[in-house]
Amino acid sequence: MSAKQSWIEISSTSDFTIYNFPFGIYSTSQIHHHACSAIGEYVIDLYELCEHGYFKNLTLDKQVFNKEF
Repeated sequence: MSAKQSWIEISSTSDFTIYNFPFGIYSTSQIHHHACSAIGEYVIDLYELCEHGYFKNLTLDKQVFNKEF
């Protein structure tokens, strides 16, 4: 298998490469309980991706990404 490359610069010491996508829930002072993933040093907000149409071909209610589990 050939090595995959990311368009995001990822440190070679990062735990969150394109081969290891963790999932979790995050909150900030403005955002409460959004599902997320991470790549490198970046948090990927799955609710926002859904809100902007990235999952439009899937039958998903965006609120599934907006819950405290």
